[in-house]
Amino acid sequence: MMAELDFDFSGIETFQQNLERMSDPAQLAGVMSSVVKRMGAVYLREAKKKTPVGPRSIQMLVGNDSKGNPKYETHYFDTQNMRRSWFMDKPFFHDGNSRNRLTLSVKVFNTSTYSSYVDDGHRQKIGQFLPFIGAEWQSGKVQGGRLKQSWVEGLNITLHAKNVVESNANNIMNSGFNAWLRSMLQND
Repeated sequence: MMAELDFDFSGIETFQQNLERMSDPAQLAGVMSSVVKRMGAVYLREAKKKTPVGPRSIQMLVGNDSKGNPKYETHYFDTQNMRRSWFMDKPFFHDGNSRNRLTLSVKVFNTSTYSSYVDDGHRQKIGQFLPFIGAEWQSGKVQGGRLKQSWVEGLNITLHAKNVVESNANNIMNSGFNAWLRSMLQND
């Protein structure tokens, strides 16, 4: 008794071609860039969420009218400037910390002039009068006030965003690389 066995090796050839495509440096750079963009997007989202937004208008006491009643002026200002000023550049390669390795990075930054003061904290002059601070934020009416502290703590927006990215880095990388592997190894 004799049996004839046929083997179809076309799947192995396709697999070998897919492996060759995966070893292409341009493919690897593309997936690395995609993963770094995802990490940058998480950082950007967290930074925007943590950025404070205040009231859109306030009424300031400017004196009394002819009958002795308090007279208020409404001042409108844009409080979302810092939140809208977060941006992310394209990923770029540079020399890393270790020998003969390249590092892929993405720069996330805020262009508002006061963002570092909000993030890191700042000094202020005790006793200085500011017409737009006061206790009645709910009604929108403020009468001004004097500064009482010499130091205002920062909100550590960038530190918070960095910690979120670091705690989720493995998941972000794994999902990015797994999606890339699935797309490369599927039999078309």
